[in-house]
Amino acid sequence: MTSVSVAGLDAARYVASPIASDDASVLEFMFGEYARALLEIGLLQIDPAPIETGASLDKLLDQPISWPAAWTLELAQLERAITRSLDPAHVSDALVAVLLQLASHGLIDECELRLESEQPLFFGHLRLPTAREVVFRATSVGAEIELRAQGRAPTRLDLERTDVGVWRGAEPLDQVVWFGGHQISLRTTGQRGDFPIPADQRLLSVDALAGNRAFSAAAALIEECSPSFAPWIKAAVHTIVPLDASHRPAMSATVEEYPGLVFLSLPLNPSEVAARLVHEASHQYYFALERLAALHDGSDQELYFSPMKGRDRPIEMILFAFHAFGNGVLHDRNLFELRHASAIDAATLENWMAQVRTLTSHLRRTQALTPMGEELWRSLAAVLFAATPA
Repeated sequence: MTSVSVAGLDAARYVASPIASDDASVLEFMFGEYARALLEIGLLQIDPAPIETGASLDKLLDQPISWPAAWTLELAQLERAITRSLDPAHVSDALVAVLLQLASHGLIDECELRLESEQPLFFGHLRLPTAREVVFRATSVGAEIELRAQGRAPTRLDLERTDVGVWRGAEPLDQVVWFGGHQISLRTTGQRGDFPIPADQRLLSVDALAGNRAFSAAAALIEECSPSFAPWIKAAVHTIVPLDASHRPAMSATVEEYPGLVFLSLPLNPSEVAARLVHEASHQYYFALERLAALHDGSDQELYFSPMKGRDRPIEMILFAFHAFGNGVLHDRNLFELRHASAIDAATLENWMAQVRTLTSHLRRTQALTPMGEELWRSLAAVLFAATPA
């Protein structure tokens, strides 16, 4: 086994569950290298003229990009532009969006960017005026940004970053809620990125969210009952798209193409918010790991019964479900052991355990999982069942 394989297995172990491993460094390094490679590929596909960053770009490309800065909607837009578009203009505009977000994370000191067409721009949680060109410079207290568009005078913004990391000085794109000291955007209007709302769902209004404290209460519950999950969730979930749960069953969802973003029905009680964030953070990590390595080789064409869905599913979806529901059971078990009776009872917990055992039997049987896929489920199974199944 090579050292790269060992590193990959370490990353898979952390992705499996924060209870299986608390070492995030390998995953963050590997994904940071992946993000840097995407930037380099994108830069090779365009005329360099639209982007001028000087030493800032050289410095940026000398090291892996940090996980919070890389796991973003903008990075996925660059992925799609590189892999699906033959038009260098799409790649160029996607690079501009990524570089502005990297600047908001303090990874670029100055840059001049030009878009192929005038369009809205975003900087952290701020919506910038529509522009064709952007000049950015970091300052001691925040940033100076100049936006230029044809036919009007340049717009100059002095942005300030508060001690808790919130940018101020332009129109907020989102409401921000706090999850144990971590800011999460509530994307209710003016969505950045063309992501579809799940079928038969509608966005929840800003007014309906006023004063909602479910996220802070959910964070407190996780810190008390499942403290390992708190930093795991904070690192992976950056944006919530709140859906109106008033006239339809509550739901949550994570989509591979939108890193860091979770669709979530609200309002929910704090214990339900906590459970769904554990579940959706699991999906976030699964999708991150899939970008780094194959988890199955495609050789198993059999369908396996999923008690969660009530139908047969391919082995890769069995692995996907086992990962999220297994972590959910770990959190539920902690709730039960600490006697949060209103959140979980013995019969419900045993029902979930039985369903997870069914998935485990399928994963034990298949020969199609790669070493990374095997490590993912077996590491989680080890903490679920106290010993790795043979």
